[in-house]
Amino acid sequence: MYTRRSGWGRSGREGRGGRGGHQHSRRMFNKLVKDGNASFDLRDVQPFLEGMSSFDSKPELLTILSDNRNHGALRLHDCLSMISGPRCVENILTPILSNILVKETARPLHKARRNMVINVIYSTPGLMEFLASEWTDDLERSTGDTIRLVCEFLVESSLSIVDARSSNEVKTIAERLRTTKLCDDDLVHRLCAIVQLDKEVGATQALAAIEKDQAPTVACWGSDLRPPGGRHDNDHSNFRDISLVPTQDELSYRGRSWLPLASGENAFISDPEQRLLDKNFRLLREDAVGAMRENILAPRPSKVWKNARIIGASCQHAFNPKGTAPLYFLMQLDPHKSIDWKKQRSLPNDGLIVLSNERTSHVMASIFVRKCDDPGEWLQHPGGPIIGVKFHHAAEVQKAIRDVAENKSINEIFQKNVEKLAKATDGKEKIGALPNDLKANFKTYDVTEVSDSFFAYKPVLESLRSMASVPLSDELVHLRDNGPRPDYLPRNVRLPASFNRVECDLENWSHTSMVEQTTLNESQSRALQLALTSKVALIQGPPGTGKTFVGSLIAQVIRQNTDESILVICYTNHALDQFLEYMLRLGEEKLVRIGGRTRSENLKKYELKSLSRKEKTFNVTDADCRMRSVVAQLHACKEEMTKLLKTLQMPLTWNEPNGGVNELFSTIGGNLHLNFEVRNSDGFVTLAKKNKTVDEEYLFNAWKEGKDCPSWLQDSIFWIDDPDFQNLWVLRHEERLDQLHRWKDFHLETLMATLENVNRRYDELSAEKANISQEIDSLVLSEARIIGATTTGAAKYKELISIKSASVVMCEEAGEVTEQNVISALTERMENSKETKHLILIGDHLQLRPKVESYSLTKVSGNG
Repeated sequence: MYTRRSGWGRSGREGRGGRGGHQHSRRMFNKLVKDGNASFDLRDVQPFLEGMSSFDSKPELLTILSDNRNHGALRLHDCLSMISGPRCVENILTPILSNILVKETARPLHKARRNMVINVIYSTPGLMEFLASEWTDDLERSTGDTIRLVCEFLVESSLSIVDARSSNEVKTIAERLRTTKLCDDDLVHRLCAIVQLDKEVGATQALAAIEKDQAPTVACWGSDLRPPGGRHDNDHSNFRDISLVPTQDELSYRGRSWLPLASGENAFISDPEQRLLDKNFRLLREDAVGAMRENILAPRPSKVWKNARIIGASCQHAFNPKGTAPLYFLMQLDPHKSIDWKKQRSLPNDGLIVLSNERTSHVMASIFVRKCDDPGEWLQHPGGPIIGVKFHHAAEVQKAIRDVAENKSINEIFQKNVEKLAKATDGKEKIGALPNDLKANFKTYDVTEVSDSFFAYKPVLESLRSMASVPLSDELVHLRDNGPRPDYLPRNVRLPASFNRVECDLENWSHTSMVEQTTLNESQSRALQLALTSKVALIQGPPGTGKTFVGSLIAQVIRQNTDESILVICYTNHALDQFLEYMLRLGEEKLVRIGGRTRSENLKKYELKSLSRKEKTFNVTDADCRMRSVVAQLHACKEEMTKLLKTLQMPLTWNEPNGGVNELFSTIGGNLHLNFEVRNSDGFVTLAKKNKTVDEEYLFNAWKEGKDCPSWLQDSIFWIDDPDFQNLWVLRHEERLDQLHRWKDFHLETLMATLENVNRRYDELSAEKANISQEIDSLVLSEARIIGATTTGAAKYKELISIKSASVVMCEEAGEVTEQNVISALTERMENSKETKHLILIGDHLQLRPKVESYSLTKVSGNG
């Protein structure tokens, strides 16, 4: 809790101004941030805040505050801890937020660092409790800027921090902001929506009906009327808290999960936009996870690999020795037949697998490395194919590290046998199934391949989870017809030259005139009118009726009569290539294709990757400098993780690793070290057989091997006068091994905590690296008028596309695109982007239908 302070004190420093004052404040700021031992009191608040404001480049300020080599987080906490009353919020919190929440820092290049600083501010002890109580009680006396900044801060915190979404303090502030109406309604509504402030009263009534056995009949096998939350560790009422990758507990759950019914009878969210987002997220995720569950629970699941064992851990890039990679694990499988890995689709990159054995069930991992080109290595290894896998939860990572340590010695024996066999047969023979004598000592799993398509779901699910509102909500959520036409289009538009440059009045359209003056028939004229006069337009027609032709005409009209850019999305790469090639033939040059899977030679030079490479050649920007800094930090993380991994795999001895058992006894406390204490006197040394010096390490090794306690040591132990003393020598050999295992676990936990922190830092830097790449890509997109992407690509690069603000979305072959894919491609109105203004869907639902992975969902829908 915050303590009351007598003001926050500007003292004699208040009058400083001009260049000299800025220089003094900057020097003070740098000293405080660089020196973690420097004292910080009330008098340092003002120069610290002035130092922040002295940065003309706010991204530079973010860099200094977020760099873990500095003490920016400590100083922010110090400064915020000086808040003692509502007035101090104006004087301390407002200046901090006004330097962080600016448009310049919202770009992808700076997003990772901005989120890190926001996280630091949110985690300041006592801050949220203070805002939810004293500040909100006196809210009317706060300035509009302060209220807006706090609301923006809470919105961003709630989107990126799970604890913020479930925080009672955040909900209290949101409710107070909504009640007082002192802040922008859209911003407050966004905050209330993210934290799900409102719940459906009908859900409570439905739950009461269930308890009385009066619930209405639910026509769906996969849901019930009890609201989500509590079924397992990944069942949450707020869909944004749900882990995309299913947890072990979730996969083991055998009850019915909650799914939204089309009838709405089990709805629990009152806000219709949030209900739509919730529905689409849960149904799409169930399509992915349901298919996995069906595969796991099948009586005879396909694609099962036996005797899988985790034999190593690495952060070395598999394809580039000079590159870096996050922590992943080497898993070796039993070869059961000759496989051409170049042609075989088993174990694909980004595929999901499940590990199970007698003690463990349903541990999920993703395939991170699939390398098939090196003879004798990876998938071509004579002892069985090796893949690199990543685990998604901290507990599973720790368990995998323990597996590596336990399998280390037996794996060395196995690999030596493989090498001998390879040499004897000139590499032509493989060892086959794991020998029984080795199998008993290895810790092995059965591995089931459960999904090779989750990579396509993930970007769409992430996009839906990041959305706080639904663009074009009047049409898509409230289903209002006959709304106003898109206001970015002028009333009179001119058709392209190939259509005689006919001028059309959008408010007085004549189909007869259009047919007479152009090559369009009446149905095509109606489709064109609908598309240009409706904010959401659906054009449907069987093959051969000119849907692509009309779509390209719509794009040309928008392109030539406005300054807006168009995002064209398709479900498949083939459909996307067809439409973009059509636009090329019509003379479109300002075109960019996102993604690298085009098969069209004409489109190769328009790929974003190719165009960005040219942009990097001709432009040296801040992004390039920042990229070099991030890459250097990634290499530092790699080196630190490599050292930690080696340490974790070392056997526990008296002095190793990191002080070994000797240091462990000091950490635990007590007098366990007396069990191995050697008391030499008068310069004499105790010797054992073969003149070996008897020291602590000698005694510990003897104890570990199950040997008896030396008689001279027994006498010393006998006279120890301490009721809490534990005589380790009386333990049987099996008990000693169990004790040793517990000590090793304790030692591993300490090291793994350090490894988790380094790996977390690596992930943050990797995210920043990706953001920097997008910053460079944004320079290319800034010139584009037509942007093409698959639905997966549009979701994956959504933030990049939103900066471009392509406010028109056109979906080709819309019949095979799910509702979730369409919504995820729309852009909200944000600090650095405009909201989608126009959505045009073109397709034939009778020809091509969306593909649903889960058979159960397909069956229950009744639509085939």
